[in-house]
Amino acid sequence: MPSYHFEVQKHFTEALMVIQSKIQEAQEKYKQNYDKSRFNVNYKVGDMVWKESETVKRGQTKKLRPIFDGPYKIIKITYPIVMIENKSKHVGYETMHVNRTKLFNNQSDQPKAKPATMDQTMTYGLEPEDDSDTTDNDHITSINKPAGQSKASNGYDLRKDRHQTRTFDI
Repeated sequence: MPSYHFEVQKHFTEALMVIQSKIQEAQEKYKQNYDKSRFNVNYKVGDMVWKESETVKRGQTKKLRPIFDGPYKIIKITYPIVMIENKSKHVGYETMHVNRTKLFNNQSDQPKAKPATMDQTMTYGLEPEDDSDTTDNDHITSINKPAGQSKASNGYDLRKDRHQTRTFDI
Protein backbone atom coordinates (compact mmCIF):
# COMPACT_ATOMS: atom_id res chain seq x y z
CA MET A 1 0.00 0.00 0.00
CA PRO A 2 2.76 2.54 0.71
CA SER A 3 4.14 2.11 -2.82
CA TYR A 4 0.78 3.14 -4.33
CA HIS A 5 0.71 6.29 -2.19
CA PHE A 6 4.22 7.25 -3.31
CA GLU A 7 3.39 6.59 -6.97
CA VAL A 8 0.30 8.81 -6.83
CA GLN A 9 2.29 11.53 -5.07
CA LYS A 10 5.08 11.25 -7.68
CA HIS A 11 2.52 11.37 -10.53
CA PHE A 12 0.87 14.52 -9.12
CA THR A 13 4.26 16.18 -8.56
CA GLU A 14 5.27 15.52 -12.16
CA ALA A 15 1.90 16.77 -13.42
CA LEU A 16 2.26 19.95 -11.33
CA MET A 17 5.73 20.61 -12.79
CA VAL A 18 4.41 20.12 -16.36
CA ILE A 19 1.50 22.48 -15.67
CA GLN A 20 3.81 25.13 -14.20
CA SER A 21 6.16 24.94 -17.19
CA LYS A 22 3.23 25.23 -19.64
CA ILE A 23 1.91 28.27 -17.76
CA GLN A 24 5.37 29.86 -17.86
CA GLU A 25 5.66 29.24 -21.62
CA ALA A 26 2.19 30.68 -22.24
CA GLN A 27 3.00 33.80 -20.18
CA GLU A 28 6.24 34.37 -22.10
CA LYS A 29 4.44 33.95 -25.43
CA TYR A 30 1.70 36.37 -24.34
CA LYS A 31 4.33 38.92 -23.25
CA GLN A 32 6.14 38.68 -26.59
CA ASN A 33 2.91 39.22 -28.54
CA TYR A 34 1.94 42.13 -26.28
CA ASP A 35 5.36 43.76 -26.63
CA LYS A 36 5.19 43.62 -30.45
CA SER A 37 2.62 46.42 -30.49
CA ARG A 38 4.22 48.48 -27.70
CA PHE A 39 7.03 50.95 -27.97
CA ASN A 40 9.40 52.41 -25.41
CA VAL A 41 8.57 55.95 -24.41
CA ASN A 42 11.32 58.09 -22.93
CA TYR A 43 9.67 61.11 -21.35
CA LYS A 44 11.49 63.62 -19.18
CA VAL A 45 10.07 65.76 -16.40
CA GLY A 46 8.80 68.95 -18.00
CA ASP A 47 7.86 67.36 -21.35
CA MET A 48 4.46 68.26 -22.75
CA VAL A 49 2.15 65.36 -23.61
CA TRP A 50 -1.34 64.72 -24.92
CA LYS A 51 -3.53 62.51 -22.75
CA GLU A 52 -6.12 60.11 -24.11
CA SER A 53 -9.65 61.52 -23.90
CA GLU A 54 -11.76 60.18 -21.09
CA THR A 55 -15.43 59.37 -21.01
CA VAL A 56 -17.69 61.68 -22.94
CA LYS A 57 -20.10 64.11 -21.35
CA ARG A 58 -23.83 63.88 -21.79
CA GLY A 59 -24.93 65.27 -25.14
CA GLN A 60 -21.65 64.42 -26.89
CA THR A 61 -20.55 61.42 -28.88
CA LYS A 62 -17.20 59.71 -28.63
CA LYS A 63 -17.00 59.55 -32.40
CA LEU A 64 -16.88 63.33 -32.71
CA ARG A 65 -14.51 63.98 -29.80
CA PRO A 66 -10.78 64.47 -30.30
CA ILE A 67 -8.76 61.39 -29.42
CA PHE A 68 -6.35 63.32 -27.17
CA ASP A 69 -6.75 66.27 -24.79
CA GLY A 70 -4.08 68.67 -23.67
CA PRO A 71 -1.23 69.41 -23.79
CA TYR A 72 -0.23 68.70 -20.19
CA LYS A 73 3.15 69.06 -18.46
CA ILE A 74 4.80 65.98 -16.90
CA ILE A 75 5.54 66.52 -13.20
CA LYS A 76 6.89 63.13 -12.12
CA ILE A 77 7.77 59.83 -13.79
CA THR A 78 7.80 56.37 -12.24
CA TYR A 79 7.63 54.11 -15.29
CA PRO A 80 5.18 53.01 -16.54
CA ILE A 81 3.16 55.67 -14.65
CA VAL A 82 3.48 59.40 -15.33
CA MET A 83 2.06 62.24 -13.26
CA ILE A 84 0.80 65.18 -15.31
CA GLU A 85 -0.23 68.64 -14.21
CA ASN A 86 -3.98 69.01 -14.58
CA LYS A 87 -5.48 72.10 -13.00
CA SER A 88 -9.03 70.96 -13.79
CA LYS A 89 -8.67 68.18 -11.20
CA HIS A 90 -9.17 69.17 -7.56
CA VAL A 91 -5.69 67.93 -6.57
CA GLY A 92 -3.96 69.66 -9.50
CA TYR A 93 -2.44 66.54 -11.03
CA GLU A 94 -3.41 63.26 -12.62
CA THR A 95 -1.60 59.92 -12.91
CA MET A 96 -1.86 57.61 -15.90
CA HIS A 97 -0.05 54.86 -17.77
CA VAL A 98 2.36 55.95 -20.52
CA ASN A 99 0.40 54.05 -23.17
CA ARG A 100 -2.45 56.57 -22.67
CA THR A 101 -0.18 59.52 -23.53
CA LYS A 102 1.44 60.90 -26.66
CA LEU A 103 4.34 63.35 -26.94
CA PHE A 104 3.28 66.91 -27.78
CA ASN A 105 5.46 68.25 -30.61
CA ASN A 106 3.96 71.61 -31.52
CA GLN A 107 0.68 73.49 -31.58
CA SER A 108 -0.16 72.25 -35.10
CA ASP A 109 -0.65 68.75 -33.63
CA GLN A 110 -3.63 69.98 -31.64
CA PRO A 111 -6.97 68.54 -32.78
CA LYS A 112 -8.94 71.25 -34.52
CA ALA A 113 -12.39 69.67 -34.39
CA LYS A 114 -14.59 70.46 -31.42
CA PRO A 115 -17.26 67.98 -30.38
CA ALA A 116 -20.79 68.77 -31.44
CA THR A 117 -23.39 68.95 -28.70
CA MET A 118 -27.04 68.13 -28.98
CA ASP A 119 -28.09 71.79 -29.22
CA GLN A 120 -25.76 72.54 -32.15
CA THR A 121 -26.86 71.89 -35.70
CA MET A 122 -24.66 69.82 -37.94
CA THR A 123 -24.40 70.12 -41.70
CA TYR A 124 -23.23 67.15 -43.68
CA GLY A 125 -22.86 68.67 -47.12
CA LEU A 126 -23.36 71.71 -49.26
CA GLU A 127 -26.72 72.65 -50.65
CA PRO A 128 -26.87 72.94 -54.46
CA GLU A 129 -26.52 76.51 -55.68
CA ASP A 130 -29.40 76.28 -58.15
CA ASP A 131 -32.13 73.83 -59.10
CA SER A 132 -30.21 72.55 -62.14
CA ASP A 133 -28.07 70.33 -59.89
CA THR A 134 -31.05 68.46 -58.49
CA THR A 135 -32.26 65.25 -60.07
CA ASP A 136 -35.67 64.57 -61.54
CA ASN A 137 -36.17 61.64 -59.16
CA ASP A 138 -37.69 63.71 -56.35
CA HIS A 139 -40.89 61.66 -56.55
CA ILE A 140 -39.07 58.41 -55.64
CA THR A 141 -39.18 57.57 -51.96
CA SER A 142 -38.26 54.56 -49.94
CA ILE A 143 -40.42 53.21 -47.16
CA ASN A 144 -38.34 51.91 -44.26
CA LYS A 145 -40.52 50.74 -41.40
CA PRO A 146 -39.83 48.15 -38.73
CA ALA A 147 -40.88 44.60 -39.53
CA GLY A 148 -43.84 44.72 -37.14
CA GLN A 149 -45.61 47.49 -39.05
CA SER A 150 -47.13 46.00 -42.14
CA LYS A 151 -49.06 48.90 -43.63
CA ALA A 152 -47.63 52.24 -44.67
CA SER A 153 -49.61 55.44 -44.17
CA ASN A 154 -50.96 55.12 -47.71
CA GLY A 155 -52.15 51.54 -47.17
CA TYR A 156 -49.34 49.86 -49.16
CA ASP A 157 -48.52 46.40 -47.78
CA LEU A 158 -44.82 46.25 -46.93
CA ARG A 159 -44.54 42.59 -45.93
CA LYS A 160 -44.43 41.24 -49.47
CA ASP A 161 -41.67 43.37 -51.00
CA ARG A 162 -40.30 45.38 -48.12
CA HIS A 163 -36.73 45.38 -49.46
CA GLN A 164 -37.64 47.01 -52.76
CA THR A 165 -37.99 50.72 -53.35
CA ARG A 166 -41.36 51.67 -54.80
CA THR A 167 -42.34 54.84 -56.62
CA PHE A 168 -45.65 56.40 -55.76
CA ASP A 169 -47.24 59.81 -55.85
CA ILE A 170 -47.85 61.66 -52.65
